[in-house]
Amino acid sequence: NYKYLSTDYVITVINENQVSSGVIEVTLDNKEIKDNKIKLVDDGKTHEVIVRMGEEKWLNLIFLHM
Repeated sequence: NYKYLSTDYVITVINENQVSSGVIEVTLDNKEIKDNKIKLVDDGKTHEVIVRMGEEKWLNLIFLHM
């Protein structure tokens, strides 16, 4: 879990193939993040981040404080 001001981010990593690197998909509140950047907001809500590990492509997951 990650807390940004009054907002909670619940982060789940799914690694079905037990790889040590590589990310094939990132979602925030059930929406795919295409540019691999999650803009942190201070809205007092709880947001769900899912990171699916795999070997297909590499994404660097970046959290932006704005």
